[in-house]
Amino acid sequence: MNEAPVFLLGVHKSGTSLLRSLLDGHPDLFVIPFESHFFQWMGNDILYPYRQQHQNASIETTTQRMVNWMEQVNTVADDYSDSNMVGKIDVGSFKTTLGTVDPKQEKAAFEGYVQAIHQALHQQPCSKRVVEKSVEHAEFAANIKQLYPNAKFIHIVRNPYSNLVSLRKFKTPGHFPSIIEVLNTLKIGYHFLYQNQRYLPHDYHVVKYEDLVQDPEGSIQQIASFLNIVPHENLLHPTSMGEAWEGNSMSGQKFTGIDASRLHRWKNDILPIEVYYANRMFSHVLNDWGYEPMPYSGGFWKRASKEKFKTYLRNRLYKIYL
Repeated sequence: MNEAPVFLLGVHKSGTSLLRSLLDGHPDLFVIPFESHFFQWMGNDILYPYRQQHQNASIETTTQRMVNWMEQVNTVADDYSDSNMVGKIDVGSFKTTLGTVDPKQEKAAFEGYVQAIHQALHQQPCSKRVVEKSVEHAEFAANIKQLYPNAKFIHIVRNPYSNLVSLRKFKTPGHFPSIIEVLNTLKIGYHFLYQNQRYLPHDYHVVKYEDLVQDPEGSIQQIASFLNIVPHENLLHPTSMGEAWEGNSMSGQKFTGIDASRLHRWKNDILPIEVYYANRMFSHVLNDWGYEPMPYSGGFWKRASKEKFKTYLRNRLYKIYL
């Protein structure tokens, strides 16, 4: 396997899936079309709230987790998933190629896992440069750098207000959620964004989602230069395994290209409590990345639509914790 893999990082609903779909068409890259969750299946501690775990793994459980994940990806359809892979994975071929996975041998395990995925998708070994995206892998950039000194990382960051609204809708469609998990997801994501930039300054490229959708050509040129790949016309057309990628927007709208028309829709959906918490917790992100702060004009205690009473109390009492 190529010794310079690429890892796409960023929290849910920040644009990581769009970025992955743009790289999918490059002929020199093997873009894994779904999240691999490699370090989770290996039994590592995960802080990211929606993937959180604290456990170790044996050879048997690590192997079985990977197989279980392939079976799930191959059989479960989700309208809001970052890709629809139902029926596209040869799970039997995956099992055969994977063999057994020793969680103490991270590099061999990762390469075996990737090769098994490629075999299951394309019926042949992988010789291309690998591109992988999993939301929790920002926590493992230092580990990855030890395994692959030539690895590259691209972290996509989105306006905190917009990201907060989109993530809140994504994780609990139909009712208003506990906002604490949403806020902590962004908090952890920003923490590793800053930490990884500091420790891996030459191999860590940050892309603003807003720049990507408003100036895709400029953003893609910077990404191609950073990755040292030849620019290709397919980089401006989102695909998944060569087929048009229609997005995973919470609006349910499908698109066939990069779309900036919904960039500011969050302004119609953001609630006072979200403005308050974003301003209090993420002012440094707003300032550092050039996002205009949104004034808070009251309304913190107003109950949101479809917000259960216990959830209402939990969401408001978090203010005291902060």
